[in-house]
Amino acid sequence: MLSLSEQEITRIQKSLMRQCEREVFTFLNHGKNLFNTLFPQAMMRPKGREQASEANAVLNFKLRQIKLWVHQTLSQAIAVSANQEGGGYSGEPIRLPLIVAKHLLSSLVHIFTTGRDFSEHDYYFIGDVTHALELDPSHALKIIEQAQYEIRRDFFDTLARELDEEQAFQCSVLLLMAIRADGVVHPAEFKYIENINQLLHHDQAKLMDIEKLVGQGEPLPRVFLPEDYMLYLYKYMVEIVMCDEEFDSQESAYIQEAGRSFGLDKAQQDEVIQPVAGALMIKSTLFPKGGHCKS
Repeated sequence: MLSLSEQEITRIQKSLMRQCEREVFTFLNHGKNLFNTLFPQAMMRPKGREQASEANAVLNFKLRQIKLWVHQTLSQAIAVSANQEGGGYSGEPIRLPLIVAKHLLSSLVHIFTTGRDFSEHDYYFIGDVTHALELDPSHALKIIEQAQYEIRRDFFDTLARELDEEQAFQCSVLLLMAIRADGVVHPAEFKYIENINQLLHHDQAKLMDIEKLVGQGEPLPRVFLPEDYMLYLYKYMVEIVMCDEEFDSQESAYIQEAGRSFGLDKAQQDEVIQPVAGALMIKSTLFPKGGHCKS
């Protein structure tokens, strides 16, 4: 992930906030969209000038209320992102058109992942906003996982450019071993095969060589990488063995061995493992898989 200063992160987050407000407010300023959300069973046919004026007054009041709510929610997300000390979402429940609600959630996700990964506090905040919007958590999960896919893809594209052929091969071996650590390839782990292909520049012959090597049960190679790449790759390996929401003794042993292959001692491993485990647990609790959402 691109390393950014605090000032750069804040600048990007505020830009995301302004863009979200501009797009959401443009949509809401078309009164029919707002009216249909607030009064789904009603017909927008006021009789007479007085009733029309009343209807417009109600719509304008609701529009100002929603704009303030959106602004405060985005501002609070930036503050939570900077502090990382909890302080959950404190806004009131509100009803928005589905397209607006999903766009707002997407903006929140991008604010929280500017220059870093999701934390436990981010998940709690997004969960609270999802509840305030009266949305099924599956909507938020879909948006979160799309963002994580893009972050992961960009990281492995960078890694593929920066590593030499031997380093890329060794990292691919470690990733495939992580996927197979418990002897079963779970559906949740399939997405990481794509990242191995990125490292190998989609060379299927090399992938077959790695599969053969892993199948032979060879010991893990000692891998030397720049520290920031190494820690981020190790984080993904922890995520791989935990993404099926099970973490058995085989996977635990593998993660410890993989940490040693990077030169990490037990304390250094725990600094990576514990935040990943905590965030995954909260994510699965707040946004369980198998929910139903209407696009």
